[in-house]
Amino acid sequence: MANDLGFGQKTRSKLDITTGFEKSRKVVTDDQDLDEAADRASQKSGFESREPTERVKRIRKSKEPSDHVYVRAPISAINRFKAMCNETGESYGEALTRLMKSSGY
Repeated sequence: MANDLGFGQKTRSKLDITTGFEKSRKVVTDDQDLDEAADRASQKSGFESREPTERVKRIRKSKEPSDHVYVRAPISAINRFKAMCNETGESYGEALTRLMKSSGY
């Protein structure tokens, strides 16, 4: 039959699969090396990592509970206080604590 697409043939040639499979790459045995190889292969294929990014935890100096205070003051006083904090590198709370200690409170 002309339209059997090769399925009707009784004789089939043998396929030689022993050639062309020489060992040419390094065998990865370490888990870390395996992960790195998988990451490189996925990046080459255009996949993006879905692993969560690591967040840096903030280290707080004080274990004391904190609260908010809202101060209504002239803009010149607020600007001087902010400039002082910027120059000293202190937070507003640290600067307030230092000023209160220096005034005896």
